[in-house]
Amino acid sequence: MAGVLNALASYVTKMLADMARDEVAMLTGVSDKIDDLSIKLRDLNNFLAEMRILDALASYVTSILAKMAKEEKPTKTKRPLRLPPLIDRKTDSLIERSGVVGEKIEEDTRALVEVLTREVVGDKSGRLIVVAIVGVGGIRKITLGKKVFNDEAIKGKFTKKIWLSVTQDFTDVELLSTTITAIGADLPRGGGAQAKALLIDALKNAIKDKKFFLVLDDLWDVDAWNKHLMTPFSYRGPGSRVLITTRHDTVARSMKAFHPYHHVDKLAPQDTWSLLKKQVLTSEENEPEVDMLEDIGFQIVAKCDGLPLAIKVKGGLSCKKEKTRRD
Repeated sequence: MAGVLNALASYVTKMLADMARDEVAMLTGVSDKIDDLSIKLRDLNNFLAEMRILDALASYVTSILAKMAKEEKPTKTKRPLRLPPLIDRKTDSLIERSGVVGEKIEEDTRALVEVLTREVVGDKSGRLIVVAIVGVGGIRKITLGKKVFNDEAIKGKFTKKIWLSVTQDFTDVELLSTTITAIGADLPRGGGAQAKALLIDALKNAIKDKKFFLVLDDLWDVDAWNKHLMTPFSYRGPGSRVLITTRHDTVARSMKAFHPYHHVDKLAPQDTWSLLKKQVLTSEENEPEVDMLEDIGFQIVAKCDGLPLAIKVKGGLSCKKEKTRRD
């Protein structure tokens, strides 16, 4: 059903894009309705993409639970089944090299670095330049953000580099404390009712007059920035930049991000196979035997629809199998 809906959404979206607007402009409000329908269809595509990731994760969790159920020894009293730990959404700036494949991510990195390091001549407004990476969950937004964050050109352009993982359940004190630590400054002494005020002042002093590069990863809304970070970061030095990764265009707009936003695409077919191989291979010695299974590999990654997270989950399952055609 998901495949049919996805195909339908893609077809209708293309059909609407090909329609000549001047043919329908005479009908009051039709153009606006087409735009609205296009947005809804794009949201449907995004929803279906995330459903494919959830399907892959469900397969993975099911396999873990089945294995644990077999390992459970029968006892006279029934014990509850052990469950795997909840996923921690917090990220860091380290790159997992097995997740970086294809020339496209290299091209995207170069393009973003060029925008972020470009000197703005004649701009006396002093506004903070924000750049946005937008895409559905599991499509390599974080990997691309890490590539940019660790790029050599970025290292040479900024006094301070700060990576912040902004989860949905952050607290103001936690966010401010994490930011100060990420900058490399000392946390203030004291707490209680004055804790937040002390942290804001400490953050202001830590960032004052410094040219920084700040990454706000996995931004779901602008509360973290507007309510807690924007004021202390306003004491920045000239040339500072912010890069956000988010699932939503509305967040990018609210952050007044540089337009057009950088939308992350799905992986190309050959790159999906390369990514799956990286997850399955245990050494270079068994690469030839895995290459012999390329036809099956492409069938597996086709079910993941170019979504890197889904491919990694499937790869995690496949690496437990023998490298034989039957398995």
